[in-house]
Amino acid sequence: MIKAVIFDLDGTLVYFKIDYKNAREQVKNYLTRLGVPEEYMLNQPIFTALERSIRYLNSRKTSESEINKIKEDINKIVYQYELKAADETFLTPNAKETLNEVKRLGLKIGLFTINNRQVTEIVLNKTGIKEFFNTIVSRDDTSAIKPDDEHLLTVTSKLGVKPEQTVVVGDTVYDFQAAKRLGALTIGVEGLYDAAYLKNEGKVDYVVKDLSEIINIINKFII
Repeated sequence: MIKAVIFDLDGTLVYFKIDYKNAREQVKNYLTRLGVPEEYMLNQPIFTALERSIRYLNSRKTSESEINKIKEDINKIVYQYELKAADETFLTPNAKETLNEVKRLGLKIGLFTINNRQVTEIVLNKTGIKEFFNTIVSRDDTSAIKPDDEHLLTVTSKLGVKPEQTVVVGDTVYDFQAAKRLGALTIGVEGLYDAAYLKNEGKVDYVVKDLSEIINIINKFII
């Protein structure tokens, strides 16, 4: 039986127009100057690339203090882009209405996002949806971010539910990898990727075109 719904933020609940191309390029230039091979950062989200780069640097006996400084510097780079994007963010169609319906069903609601905590708070307050969430886990609130299991497990722990008692709703494969491993029900929202990609690459259980469609799916698992 489903007891909670856990949402991704960017692309799922809000349109967050961050300049990923330039942010990624700036991070790549920073890391390559430290000797990280460029292939460690190809076709990877910024913080996935960072984790891979950290493992490489650890293998080269980089000190803990240096690693912490690198993480801090990368966070500062990305934060600048996130903060700019936060001013231009807006809700996806039917986002607030869908959250309200989930709440009406008596389910707990969680959020997991790779955004900085401060930026996440700005976006949620700006769009008026912060009140819906029983817990919010940004990249600052977990020891490892999605697709690592720890990010999702941090949310389920805070909600007081098991992963298999949750629905995970997102728009990229990175939202679903841990969910599939941990036994959560998964719903992909078309937008950045189409249904075929979400089904084939994300292995999601369901795909919807409009966020409001998740309510009919969830109802099947709570009655």
